[in-house]
Amino acid sequence: ACLTLEDEDAVVFKNRPVLDGDESLGYVHSAEYGYTVGACVAYAYLPPEYAEPGTEVEILHEGERYAATVRDGPLL
Repeated sequence: ACLTLEDEDAVVFKNRPVLDGDESLGYVHSAEYGYTVGACVAYAYLPPEYAEPGTEVEILHEGERYAATVRDGPLL
């Protein structure tokens, strides 16, 4: 699934957990800042029910939780 972080200044690294509350859904496979979309773009394998565009999740990075939204990729 393609995700973008809601915080425009936040960037996460790979291997960080994707969460729904306290439930771990998967891990970030890759992530980089997307200058054309103005946000960090992360890719993660998620269960099908969480991979629908518009689904809100969180990514845990260095003890902080960052809100993220599943997007319809690829982003242009």
